[in-house]
Amino acid sequence: CKDTGESFEVEAEFLTYKNRTIWLKVRGEAVRNQRGETVRLQGFVQNISDQKKVLSIADRINSLLQAQSQVNVTIPNLTSTDEMFEEACKQAAGIGKIPLVWIVRFGESDEVLRVVGKAGVHQELVDEVMQFISVSLQQQMLAHLSNKPIYVCNDVRDDPYARQWWDKAVATGLESFAVMPLHLRGTLRAAMIYFGDGTQYFDPPMIELLQTVAKNRSLAL
Repeated sequence: CKDTGESFEVEAEFLTYKNRTIWLKVRGEAVRNQRGETVRLQGFVQNISDQKKVLSIADRINSLLQAQSQVNVTIPNLTSTDEMFEEACKQAAGIGKIPLVWIVRFGESDEVLRVVGKAGVHQELVDEVMQFISVSLQQQMLAHLSNKPIYVCNDVRDDPYARQWWDKAVATGLESFAVMPLHLRGTLRAAMIYFGDGTQYFDPPMIELLQTVAKNRSLAL
């Protein structure tokens, strides 16, 4: 812009010191003197995070629908529920573009949790979270999932289930999570956990879609 006098417009993604992602639009133009020489640059910087979020939500929903379709195609070729769990995680993180996904299966006594599938980034967070899941916390979550189709947290800092590990999640930028129940022959036997980037990752349209995904998974089981 300084050398040629041509104006410019750039949209770029930035990571703040609080490890949050924002989008900025930067536009500039050259100001010239009477001799045509560039004497200064002027322009503006605009936060366009909200506009990008709207587009991102639409993209995530479409991606999740594609992932659901792919799992439905693959299920007839699988021979066990654990294989389906692995496939569901792989497709949700891959085609579905969910940053981190894992599935835990409950033991017959509901006191033993077993991770039966995981995919995505920062998989070390799975172990960090699982080591703090006590029997009492597990029973509270089971009670919630038995009465409601999904549990959603859009800021781990404020969630009672995240008290002992929220700082680990914030350090990775994964600050929202959702837990979906998976039923086996009508009994709650597993849960699928999605972690999303930043806060407020799970908006109402996406929550509605996840509820449908949970029903489809249970039907497949």
